[in-house]
Amino acid sequence: MSEDPALGEVLDLLSDEYARDILAAASEQPMSAKQLAEGCDMSEPTVYRRINVLREYGLVEARTKIETGGNDYNLYATTL
Repeated sequence: MSEDPALGEVLDLLSDEYARDILAAASEQPMSAKQLAEGCDMSEPTVYRRINVLREYGLVEARTKIETGGNDYNLYATTL
């Protein structure tokens, strides 16, 4: 029986503590990368790396927060 390669990749991703922390935090409420970094005690580059992979597999979605003055930014929410 052959295993779906994407399933193995998702399982590998879910074995990553940082990815799990991001998923847990973003499931409570949509959060910015800065909020995730502070709340999960990790650097923003680490958050962005994990978010990029989580988004590839549809586990996190980005929502643009429109701010007056043009300082728009993304909020990330778990899709599970």
